[in-house]
Amino acid sequence: MKTATKRNLIYHTPIRVGDTVSVRTQNQETIQTYMEALARDGIVLTCDRETLDALLPNRNMIAPKQAVTLHTTFSLDPDQGKIESDCDVICVRRLSRDTFQMEMRFQELDDESYAMIDAYVDSALNRPKHALENVA
Repeated sequence: MKTATKRNLIYHTPIRVGDTVSVRTQNQETIQTYMEALARDGIVLTCDRETLDALLPNRNMIAPKQAVTLHTTFSLDPDQGKIESDCDVICVRRLSRDTFQMEMRFQELDDESYAMIDAYVDSALNRPKHALENVA
């Protein structure tokens, strides 16, 4: 008799998304920016200098032990609900003169949100390789 075993989750496998995400600043202002990638444990956002300054005012440095928490809202499928989560900004990288990348980790997700992310990542990982190359 075979028993079903749950496979180990690949938490850090980033999947290209290319959609928008709403981020609430510490001043309760909502800003739309670009979600570049999604993993089971967090998201990666890309923004310009103006957006970065609005999201992280007066911050010279971000480190995992000094993370800044921001509230995010996004949807992976228009037919499903929105995913809301507080995320810790653990890393900010400068990609070019006016392009920055923010790596964020989910603080906590409800079961439904986690299931939506898990299904999205599973479907993306199971696509043929050429299908992943055409995602922009």
